[in-house]
Amino acid sequence: MKILSTLIATFCFLTTIAQDTLNFDKLLSENHLAFEKPEKFTETEIFENGDLYYNYALKYELDSFEVRYTVFPLHSLLEDYKKSLDDPKTTTLDPNKYHTSMFMANILNVSQSGMENMPGITDFPKEAVKKEFGADYGGTSFFTANSEFGKDYEYCMMMVIHKKDIADVYISFLSNNQEKFEEYMLIAFHSIKFK
Repeated sequence: MKILSTLIATFCFLTTIAQDTLNFDKLLSENHLAFEKPEKFTETEIFENGDLYYNYALKYELDSFEVRYTVFPLHSLLEDYKKSLDDPKTTTLDPNKYHTSMFMANILNVSQSGMENMPGITDFPKEAVKKEFGADYGGTSFFTANSEFGKDYEYCMMMVIHKKDIADVYISFLSNNQEKFEEYMLIAFHSIKFK
């Protein structure tokens, strides 16, 4: 549990820095990401909250549906990790292993479900996530958004894509319309991918 708390604190600290110093286009460029804004989606304001920071957001023009993007660069963490390998007094986790526990922490923060009721995670097949997103790992989870992050929305599908030594990207699809959720989500599903 201590490791998970440390990961959450590190994530919050680093994403706060990203919020202050990097814009979304720069994050895309620095992390080898391609982004294509989906049709009928417009930029919307970032809503500050204590659950999950995000760098960019789009709203669907025709209904209550929003997509939020969080880019978590691994570069500086990777440098620290490589330095720690030469120092027997320092133990640092490989940042390429963060995405699974960070994904779980983000799901728990947004769902407010608690570990005993944690929503399930569906992993993408490795070949598919490589072909469709240029990523080494990808997964999704669908749940009720019971947090400040999900304010004004009932449903959330969160997705993560991870590229070794580059970045983790968390995409949150939020809506009040469960019947149209998949239809709207598929419009923006492939909007961001690694090059």
